[in-house]
Parts: sequence; C-alpha cells; structure tokens
Amino acid sequence: MRTGTIWAALLAVVAGLLCGCGTADNRITPTADLPAVKALPRALASQGLVLYWTGQWPLEKNESVARINVQPGRLYAVTNRNRLIAMDSRTGQFLWDADLGSPGLSVTPVCHVGGNLAVVAVLDQLFGFDVTTGRRVLKVALERAPSTKLVCRGEFIYFGTNDGWLEAVNVANGSKNWSRWTEAAILAAPAVDEHGVYLANSAGNLTSNSFKKRFINWTYPQGGRIGSVVADLSVSSGEMGLILVPSRDYSLYAMNSLGGQPAWICTTGEPLSKAAHSFADQIYFVSETNVLFCVKESGPGPGDKPLWTANGIDNFVAASPTAVYVLSKFQPAGGTVTALNPQTGKVKFHVPTGGLNLIVPNDLDGQLFAADNAGHILCLREATGLYDLKPAIQETPAALPPPVKKSAKPAADAEPKK
Repeated sequence: MRTGTIWAALLAVVAGLLCGCGTADNRITPTADLPAVKALPRALASQGLVLYWTGQWPLEKNESVARINVQPGRLYAVTNRNRLIAMDSRTGQFLWDADLGSPGLSVTPVCHVGGNLAVVAVLDQLFGFDVTTGRRVLKVALERAPSTKLVCRGEFIYFGTNDGWLEAVNVANGSKNWSRWTEAAILAAPAVDEHGVYLANSAGNLTSNSFKKRFINWTYPQGGRIGSVVADLSVSSGEMGLILVPSRDYSLYAMNSLGGQPAWICTTGEPLSKAAHSFADQIYFVSETNVLFCVKESGPGPGDKPLWTANGIDNFVAASPTAVYVLSKFQPAGGTVTALNPQTGKVKFHVPTGGLNLIVPNDLDGQLFAADNAGHILCLREATGLYDLKPAIQETPAALPPPVKKSAKPAADAEPKK
C-alpha cells in the first residue's frame, strides 16, 4: 500500500520536473530528491512526526522566495520580483500566481477576507484575488500605505500607518470607509473579534474601535497610556478570547474585549517586542532577552503568573496539544526547530527539516512548514494530530489531481500578466 509520504514525494518529484522545464540555469533538484529530505521519514518516526508532503514553488530564472505566510488552506509566497504564488497547504500543489509589480517595494502578508478573497498591499496599492482561481478582482489606490499587516473582518480590512492613522477599507468596492488619527506611529497590527477592532500605537494608546464608523468603544487606561507597543496584537484562542497586547513596558496586557479592563497583566522584567501566540488555553510570548513565557489564559495560576519559562528562544513557530515548536539558540547542527513540552517547557526533541531553514510561523495548527529561498518546501505533521478540522490521515488520498505545471499561462480565469 502506498504511504502518504511516498505519494507526496512522488507528487513533488513530478512537480519539480515540470517546474524545471526551462533553461538549465533554472533547473533545481526537486525537494523530494534532496538527500537530507530523503532521510527525514526515518529521523522523524521516533518523534511521532511524519513528512506529510514535499513541494516546489515554481520559480523563474534568477527568482527566489522572499517570504511565506499561511492562511486557512493556503500558503502564499512573495518572490524577490514581487510575484505572489499560491499553494494548497494540504497537498503542496501550486495553484496560481500573480504579478504584483514594483519589485523591491514592501509587500504585506496576504490576508483572507470571507474565505474567498486574498488581499495584499504593495505600498499604497491594494490587490484582491479570488482564492481559488487567482483572478484579480480588486486593485485600488489606498490613501495611505500600511505600516502593519492587514487584518480582515467581514467585508473590511484594517491596518495602521506610520503617521498614526487607523484605516478601515471596504473591500467589497475598494472604498475607504473611515480612518482615525492616533497621534503616534502604528507599528503593531490591530486585532479583531466580534466586538471590535483593537489598536495600540508606539505611544501606548490602547483602544477598542467600532467596525464601521469612527467610534471608540473604550480606552485603556482611561485618560492614560500603557508603554510603547510595536508588536502585533492578537486574540487568545481559549474560551475567554482575550486581546493580547505586548508592550515595551515589560508587560503583556490580556484585555477583556468588553469593558476595556485587563483580565490580568503579566510583567516579565524585559521589554516585549514580539507578538503573543496561543493554542487552546495557553499563551506563548518571547521577551527581548530571548525568554519564552508560557501563561494560562484563565483558571488556577492565571496569566499574571507564568506556568513556565524557557531560555534561549528566538521565535514561536507553532503549537499542538503535545508540543510547542520554537526556534532556539541552542538547537543542534541539523536541527532547525525545537519541540518543547507544553506543560513544563522542557526540550522534548529537535526537529530536522532537511536543511530548509525558512520556517513559516503558523498560528492555525501544529503543522510545520519549512522552505528555502530556492523554492523547496515541505510539510511536517504529528501523526496523530488534528488538522484542517479533520483527523490526520495515514495516507494522502490517491485521488489527488496531478500537480499543476508552471507555465507562461496563468491559472484559468486569472488575469493575464501585463
């Protein structure tokens, strides 16, 4: 019987061969054929992990992957030429690509609006693409260029700007709906839930804002400020749905969305300049001195008292019921990701990624995506984990369609390149 890893590897080999149909200079070894990747299934088996699929970003000559971000069911890569490439995160198959133009200009991570529209901004140009076909359905000029990633809710996107504006744009027609000046640069992306849009700026002004009009629901503290905020805000994944605000005043503020009062404040003794992440009822955040803090959202020993800390941690990668995956300063040669025990913070094992060192942060589930600038990419999973709202399967379905060949032609119904 064909295993999921073998089937995924075969798909990747075919995809790699098809993607390498250009000049000899553009031909690269398929991901599944890299010696370090071939050795992964055996190395991962003892850790309860599987090599779920391998894939290939379809790059052109002298093109490289600059950045990757994950959205539900999708991986999006932006290349050094500002070409946007969409991949199915469940199979590693290439779906479509789009030319964003303006190589060298900054591009925001892709954000999904309503599950069917992928939006991205290049400076003050906002693009929207059909998630399935890649057809461009929106291109408008924004009044101001984003200084944060885009945050989506309903038919709106929200973002901050360097000159202190919170912007709300209706993507149904590309028109700006409202904006509000906050007196200081906004470097941290807003967070949204069903109650409002939460924003903090570099001066420490923290507010909850209405979705569709220029109205402030609450300010914390009333008549005052917290410390400077430069890291993205987020919403905890537990039952309380707290608004997580990392501040350079050494504290993580866990705000109740209604009422504007903190459920708790965790003071660390060091500035916080990276976003907080969460899985189930546990919250993870890294201080500027590379200490990872784990706190409980609620219950005995709530967030103001860390459950545990771990030293030498650079970044959060992903989390599951059995492990929190991080980038560590102490990882051994050949191991790119470190797995910690979510209850104690102790090192469980190091995860080899076949030498692919572009690790994609994933707040959706415990899958690990590792890539490199040359176009190789793979997906690692816990064999017994839960992904895509379904139990992990032992075999990749044999009914998967063949990988799509990258060519000069865009996906069906996609807008032709100019």
